[in-house]
Amino acid sequence: MKENKIIFTGPVGVGKTTAISALSDEPPIQTDASASDMTLVRKGYTTVAMDYGVIHLDEETKVHLYGTPGQERFNFMWEILSQGSMGLVLLLDNTRTNPLKDLQFFWKLSVNY
Repeated sequence: MKENKIIFTGPVGVGKTTAISALSDEPPIQTDASASDMTLVRKGYTTVAMDYGVIHLDEETKVHLYGTPGQERFNFMWEILSQGSMGLVLLLDNTRTNPLKDLQFFWKLSVNY
């Protein structure tokens, strides 16, 4: 079996969980918890460890989809999830105060892993 891994990353509330849910061939695994910090302004629940889904390209090829938490305090998960990945999907929200700053932050972060 050939297995690949793609990471979905970006700030809180950009749609990482939604994207993985829409793409996954199986019900996704989500680790949402009640928001307890400034995230509460944007949404009631947030990813605290990861989201996970899988796409079956054919009988011999799987693509694992991992979504990172958007909050910087969970950044230890970013490195763990990124190991062995073959691609990155960086999602941004143009309605945020400074989406270019978000792009620079997550791009710099992803290059390190």
